[in-house]
Amino acid sequence: MLLTEFSEIRNRSINLIFKELGFCIMTANCNFEKCIEIQKKIDEGFLSLSETELSPMLKHYKYRFYNIRSKFILEARNQTRQLEKNIKSNTNKTNLREQLVENIKNIGCKEASHFLRNIGYID
Repeated sequence: MLLTEFSEIRNRSINLIFKELGFCIMTANCNFEKCIEIQKKIDEGFLSLSETELSPMLKHYKYRFYNIRSKFILEARNQTRQLEKNIKSNTNKTNLREQLVENIKNIGCKEASHFLRNIGYID
């Protein structure tokens, strides 16, 4: 994906943004290519599957941390409205990154930076 394509994501639907967050939650300590493959297969499931549906699906696709990451993804889904509000109202990248680290389990500074880059915050 080109940087210009990344910059368009943050202005699109919160669902697209959340799927990107779900991907970033998955990639911590995991193979990037495998996570992309799984993200494409699950796609809208990040938005709608329950933990008891998502966990076995991640296991089926041979994802290593299927139980805990499905839990983290669902907990993050509960933060979707706040996430959208923060992205739309806050242009300070440092503040956004800190909010992600504080509010989303399994997102540290590095993954928060990756997520922000992936939705168009450069630098």
